[in-house]
Amino acid sequence: MLCPSDGSATTNVGYGGHLYGANNYMFSMGSGTGVNYDLRWPTDGIVHENSSARFADIRDGASNTVFMSESIRSTGPDITLPAGTTPLFPYEQTLNGSTGVNSARQPVPGLAPTGGAWTAFANPSGVIANPDLSVVWPTMTGWRGVQSNAMRGRGISWAAPGACNSLTNGYNPPNSRIPDVVVHFTGFFGPRSFHTGGAHALLGDGSVRFLSDSIDIRTHRGLHSRAGGEALGEF
Repeated sequence: MLCPSDGSATTNVGYGGHLYGANNYMFSMGSGTGVNYDLRWPTDGIVHENSSARFADIRDGASNTVFMSESIRSTGPDITLPAGTTPLFPYEQTLNGSTGVNSARQPVPGLAPTGGAWTAFANPSGVIANPDLSVVWPTMTGWRGVQSNAMRGRGISWAAPGACNSLTNGYNPPNSRIPDVVVHFTGFFGPRSFHTGGAHALLGDGSVRFLSDSIDIRTHRGLHSRAGGEALGEF
């Protein structure tokens, strides 16, 4: 489950001092739009908690639905940077976006904001929906690396829990300048690679496509939903 272009460590010490195999290839939990980032509830992807999606549920068609996509593996310790500052691109750390968000399961899907920039993106049910990450991320300062005690770096382990280790969504386009934002057990992600111009995705028909960094964001999110009925066009 390792991309040869990623030179990060192939094994990592995690929970309980156990040695874990790292991972570059992650299953799609959907578009991340609306409340589809809350994998405790059914999402518009093929994977969420206790999911059992069948091919009959992929109404957009297997050739129009992302099953997996690549990411890069996190490196180094947790770090703190001034607000609005990023590590070197393509960001081998994830941004800790949990501050200002309640992790408790709500009566409806979604995470409830408690403060900071997240509050501007609460929907009528009081949970975060379709946040403008270009507004949110510059207010955060904590970055998670491979040595994160909470294992909140990207791809630290195929086996460890948490969406950042084995799941992804299509909220951000490939190699977005907006970082992967981890929010408690989930987050807002996108394909990420060391390749020039894009990243790879596995579609439901078994084909692998190179998704361009410049792909239309509506098309990209539509590819990650399994039954949205989007008119995708060429990609």
